Amino acid sequence: MKQERRFYIATILVLLCVSAGLVFAAFSANAAGKLNKYDLDENGETNVADVTALLNYLTNGCEHQSVLTERVAPTCTKQGVEPYHICALCGQALEEITYINKLPHTVVVDAAVPATCTEAGLTAGSHCSVCGEVLTAQTIIPATGHTVVNDPAILPTCTEPGCTEGSHCSVCGAIIKNPRTLAALGHNFGDWTVTTLPTCTEAGVETRVCENCGETETQPVAALGHNYVNNVCTRCGDVYRLPSEGLAYTQNSDGYSVTGIGTCTDTDIVIPSTYNGEPVTAIGYGAFYSCTELTSVTIPASVSSIGEYAFAYCMGLTSVTIGKGVTSIGNYAFSNCTGLTSVTIPNSVTLIGNWAFENCTGLTSVTIGNSVTSIGYQAFYNCTGLTSVTIPASVSSIGEYAFSGCKGLTSVTIPASVSSIGAWAFSDCEGLTSVTIPDSVTSIGEGAFYYC
Repeated sequence: MKQERRFYIATILVLLCVSAGLVFAAFSANAAGKLNKYDLDENGETNVADVTALLNYLTNGCEHQSVLTERVAPTCTKQGVEPYHICALCGQALEEITYINKLPHTVVVDAAVPATCTEAGLTAGSHCSVCGEVLTAQTIIPATGHTVVNDPAILPTCTEPGCTEGSHCSVCGAIIKNPRTLAALGHNFGDWTVTTLPTCTEAGVETRVCENCGETETQPVAALGHNYVNNVCTRCGDVYRLPSEGLAYTQNSDGYSVTGIGTCTDTDIVIPSTYNGEPVTAIGYGAFYSCTELTSVTIPASVSSIGEYAFAYCMGLTSVTIGKGVTSIGNYAFSNCTGLTSVTIPNSVTLIGNWAFENCTGLTSVTIGNSVTSIGYQAFYNCTGLTSVTIPASVSSIGEYAFSGCKGLTSVTIPASVSSIGAWAFSDCEGLTSVTIPDSVTSIGEGAFYYC
């Protein structure tokens, strides 16, 4: 009786649902999206067979049709599910569901960003690189603001500009208060005063002083030039001599070179500064070699080089005036000029060649100009009469045997510019009793002071 009543009620419910179009929706929900045979027909109407099956389900319960679900993998945020059996008709789980724990986050550290004077920073944090979830939130660090340092005003000088007071940040260097530039004052020079008088042949010097800073400024005063009266200079007493005639010349790239005595019979040679309207710039190789009757030579400022052997073996030569334009004295230039007693090498000369004055046994004093940087090999070798020599502060090296055999030398002062003294440089200088060697010398050759 109860079963008939239940069937009757179920029939009424089905008919009501069909008439209202709800059978599909109701069963869809219960079957978890599986319509199976309780579907509408192609005309949108309920199939009688489906209704009969539904009546059977409502009257007698579901006749389960088991299917296996797919595995659901776990993530950082959701549990996973192992495969399990459910009813394909009603969606009911037919066994206990086994859940899989969520995966741990893949942690990525978000580095801290330090705050600057003008920009906010961040504390360190972290997040998951898979799901993007923030694990440790970064917090904002406020900007620190500038650390202000005052820049004092700088007074301008004669040559350097100054500035007004300013300020800057000691951390980032930003200018807080921009100083204003103050122009240099410029010198306030007094009148020119002659400090070195000019001579007939030498320029003088005049000087003026800045009244603000004491800076001095100099300028040359032109040489006076000779004032000859009856061939004698009224200022300095110089005797005017005409340039020697008949010398032999060869044209070179910048003028002429004297190459020999030619037809000249003078014993006191005066080299002219010009020839055929062009400058005489050099004394050539062996030009006056073994001219034993020569007693004096005057070389003009137009000459820049004295060649090798130029006056070698001029044994009667007692005086030589080297012009202030000469820059180099060649190898053997005055070798074996035994009559020479003194030599002044002008400041224009930078190089004294090898053997330049060797065996000048009559030579007693040598003044070396302050532009010479190197004294060559055996430059003054066996100058037995040499008693004094002044080595200027421009010299950096003294060559091998440079003063060897100078038995008359009693003292030598080597300037602080010298770094090397060659082998045997002062060997056999028997009279040498005093030598001053500065700390600048890093190399002293073998036997440099042997037999001293």
